[in-house]
Amino acid sequence: MLGQLADIRGRWAALYVSFIFGGVAATLSAVSFEYWQYLMCKFVLGFGCGGIGVASFVLSTEPLGAKWRAVLGIATQYWWAAGICLMSGVASILTEWRVFSAFVVISTLAYCGASAPLLKESPRWLLISGNPEKAREVLTSMAKENRQDIPEDGLPPLKQPASTKTVSIGSLFPYPALRRRLFAMSFIFVANSMVYYGLSLNVGSLGGSIYLNSFLSGLVEMPSYAFAQFSVEFFGRKRTLIFLNAMAGTGCLLSAFVTGKAQTAVALIGRFGIAASFNMIFLYTTELFPTVVRSAALGTCSLVARIGGIAAPQVLSWRMILKAQQNRHPQRVLLASSCVLGSVLSIMMTTTTTTKKMKRSCLDKSHCAISYHIFTLPLVFRCQQNTFKMRIINKQKSSL
Repeated sequence: MLGQLADIRGRWAALYVSFIFGGVAATLSAVSFEYWQYLMCKFVLGFGCGGIGVASFVLSTEPLGAKWRAVLGIATQYWWAAGICLMSGVASILTEWRVFSAFVVISTLAYCGASAPLLKESPRWLLISGNPEKAREVLTSMAKENRQDIPEDGLPPLKQPASTKTVSIGSLFPYPALRRRLFAMSFIFVANSMVYYGLSLNVGSLGGSIYLNSFLSGLVEMPSYAFAQFSVEFFGRKRTLIFLNAMAGTGCLLSAFVTGKAQTAVALIGRFGIAASFNMIFLYTTELFPTVVRSAALGTCSLVARIGGIAAPQVLSWRMILKAQQNRHPQRVLLASSCVLGSVLSIMMTTTTTTKKMKRSCLDKSHCAISYHIFTLPLVFRCQQNTFKMRIINKQKSSL
């Protein structure tokens, strides 16, 4: 819903509406005294947090040119990792959960008050929504802040795109390439979410302090983002995604068969891979879909990712349910399997995106064209064979 709101009313509006939902829900959860009250507040809080992630990422990456999109798009997640490290330290000091919740609310209010006057609406969205003059004003303001030379008569008028109508997520389904991308990326989001939050929630079962383990898990994400920034530029989005999912799966699988410090080490390797993968799929998704439906597509993928987040604690509870033997962790094998499936799906379903111009409309030729993959190859070969036979028959008839 908030992703669709970002496509209709703008990225800025969707971002701060999400902050309002999250802030109000966090405040009410801090003062709730019944389980169902707390559950409903957390439900609304998750709704708001999902909107914050989608709107903020799209708002951050849309003004960027192709040269800096990958590097700076991934760099936005350094703040996510820094937040994990910071909150681990705060939680070790504010051990009472109501006090901790109040700290989160106060921090959110302070951020909104400081950032709202500074953030500008996405000029790309303003242009595609039929407001080129406002987009020009935003670009002029950005150029001045970046100390760029501006002509005396201002920036030249922006070219209005042919299609300026914002569409819903359902508009993707008539296009085979876009439809396949949406289904593929949705599953990859689910797998990444389940593994990422599964490893996050599993820090309590590792040796040592839970606060220190949480801090280290956030700290290890920073070099993983640096690796992703390098890899997407030199090896492409698709190859990087395959490799990172394979690394995460390997770390999850090995952690099921070792103990002690070795288990912590391989778990951090898995965290390295899944953190970088979960980061770059946001960039990948924004490049796979046109502007008019970009936030809705990313919002849909983020929505289904919550299925993986919901499944993560249930998967981790399997050890108690199945009464598995010591050092046997079927839940980690399942997490590793989901990473492997994500890698396989990346090979078969998604296309490699390099630093190209981001598409604006669903009517782009690359979206309308039929793209073949492993499931359609037999049909393609059969059609080519029939075409070849018909050519031979026509030649024989013409010779007679």
